[in-house]
Amino acid sequence: MASTTTSPTTSWMPVTTAWSAPAACSSIIWGAHAPYLALNDPGYGLTVDPGLTCLPPPATTWWEQNNTATAFSIGPTIVCPQAYTTAATSIKDSSTFVACCPSLYALNTVFDHGAAAQCQSFMTEGQVVTIVVYSTFTNNNELNSAWVTAVSTVASIAVVDGIQMNGWNFVPQTTAPSSSSSGSSSMTSTGSSSSSTSITPTSDIAGTNTSNPSLQSKQASGLSVGAKVGISVACVLVGLAIIVAALLYFISKNRGSNRNLLSETKSSASVDAAQGLYTPPPPAQEMHAPAWRAEMMAYGGHQERAELADRLL
Repeated sequence: MASTTTSPTTSWMPVTTAWSAPAACSSIIWGAHAPYLALNDPGYGLTVDPGLTCLPPPATTWWEQNNTATAFSIGPTIVCPQAYTTAATSIKDSSTFVACCPSLYALNTVFDHGAAAQCQSFMTEGQVVTIVVYSTFTNNNELNSAWVTAVSTVASIAVVDGIQMNGWNFVPQTTAPSSSSSGSSSMTSTGSSSSSTSITPTSDIAGTNTSNPSLQSKQASGLSVGAKVGISVACVLVGLAIIVAALLYFISKNRGSNRNLLSETKSSASVDAAQGLYTPPPPAQEMHAPAWRAEMMAYGGHQERAELADRLL
């Protein structure tokens, strides 16, 4: 029998106000996953001191992801906590992805829930810190384990991961826009720290099988079919009118040139005649009669012109 798998259902949890954390959250370092150290890890409030909540409840639920049938995400509104800054933003369609980091923590790389490496800071040598670790000890010859809070002095430089809070701000879906609307919208992210970096949200950023939200209002635009046909016909008629006008102009221009040329020719002939440069042809004359030919003599020679005899003697 073939097995089937179902994708988890996405549950969106808004964070609409800037969470105000207790002052102790800024000084307690969570060392449950040694050698890694973390600030504002929700695990501290869940296992050590339930009364100390350093992140808003939706952020704790998003970080833990304890329900395999549901994928929890922060949205459609996210506001960074008071002790946090907007480390990075990215716009996808008409939604904005927001990555929050603790103040004075630098953005490393955007990670999803459960990966404490997005925001980092350093503890310097000689710094005094409060670290909570899970320790095993012997008490009255019995082996016991418990969370122990210890004040320690940093012996060498160490990295501390600040737990991030990431989510989405959605643009509400709008109805059909009015004719006076410009058809465009803009969004400006909240102020970011000097270490903020622009990112491009992809499936790698989300890190889960759930798809990122995509809300984009669409507007109908463009002319109707009738308007387009009318414009096309008008363009054709205007083009034909321009061609006809051009032809009439050239024909009229050629006729005027011919008339000017004839007038100039007649005027030139009159001027030539007046200046003696032109002589009209002579009048018709009667042709001269051919020269008279004498009768050839029988034995050569010639004689004066005379009438020929009627017959020979």
